[in-house]
Amino acid sequence: MKKLFICLTVCTVAIWAGSCGVDSLPEPDRQQQDDDDEAPDWSGEFELSPIIYVGAPGIGVDTTEPYYRSVDTWPGVKLVRRPGHVFDPALTKLYGNTNTFYVDVHFVNTTQAPREHKLPAGTLFYSFRRNDAGKRYQTGMLTQDVTVTVPPTGPQKDTMTIYVGVVSINKNAPSPLSAKNANKQYPILLNAYDMIGWTDHNSLLEIGQYLDHFPKLKLSRHCTPADLAKPIADRPEWMRAYGHIQEAVYQVTDGDGMSLEEMTELTKKLVPYMKDK
Repeated sequence: MKKLFICLTVCTVAIWAGSCGVDSLPEPDRQQQDDDDEAPDWSGEFELSPIIYVGAPGIGVDTTEPYYRSVDTWPGVKLVRRPGHVFDPALTKLYGNTNTFYVDVHFVNTTQAPREHKLPAGTLFYSFRRNDAGKRYQTGMLTQDVTVTVPPTGPQKDTMTIYVGVVSINKNAPSPLSAKNANKQYPILLNAYDMIGWTDHNSLLEIGQYLDHFPKLKLSRHCTPADLAKPIADRPEWMRAYGHIQEAVYQVTDGDGMSLEEMTELTKKLVPYMKDK
C-alpha cells in the first residue's frame, strides 16, 4: 500500500486537524470550502491512488458467500455463539473504526493463561440468519485490526464478548438493523453472524490500509439505527465520516471503484480524524 498515504506530515495535521477529537469536531467553514474548490496540492506530503472495482460473488450485487481465506487463531482460543447473551453497551467492549452495524464476537480461552487474539482488517462476518424473505443479511467487514487479550475461561470465568463495528459489502442485501427483533437503541442484531475468514480482495484490503491513517475514527460512542437510517447530511456531525466511508466501500463493491478525484474528496472529509502532531 505504498500508493496510499505513504507519508502524512505533521504540517498537514496541524493545518487540517489541529487538536480536534472525534467527540468534538467543528462544523466546516463553509466560506473556506467555497474558496477551496480546487483540490489541494498534496504532492510531496502523501500520495493517493484510485481503488478499483473487482466484481466477484459476495462483494457486488450477488450476496452469495464471499471469497475469503482462513484467519489464523492462537492455540487455545476459539470463537463460539452465545445466543442468550444480552447486549452490553459498555464502550470498553466496542472495537473498530466504522459503524454501519455491530457484530457480537464471543471468545473462549481453554488454556490456563491469558491469550492474545487478533481479528485483522478484512475479517468477514457472514450472516447465518435470514430475514423474512429468506435472504441473508449484509456481510460485514472489519476495517481495522482488533486485538484482544482473552482471559482463561473456566468454571469461575465467563466467555469474553466484544462488539466490532463493520462496514457492509453487500449494498443490495437486507440490513440486519431492519430485523423485527433488532435492537432499537444500538446498531446490532445479536447472534446473527459467524466470522468466516479474511477477504482476499485487494481492493477491500486497501480500504482498511487507507483508514489506518485516521486513528480518530476509532469508535468512542454509540449511535442509533434511527440515525443511521438518515441521509448522511442529516446525521449527527460525528457520524458523517462513517457514512462517507460506507459509501466509498459500496463504490468499490457495487459501483465502478473510487477514482483519484473521489479518493481526494473522501480524504478531505476525513482529515480531522488524523492523529495530532
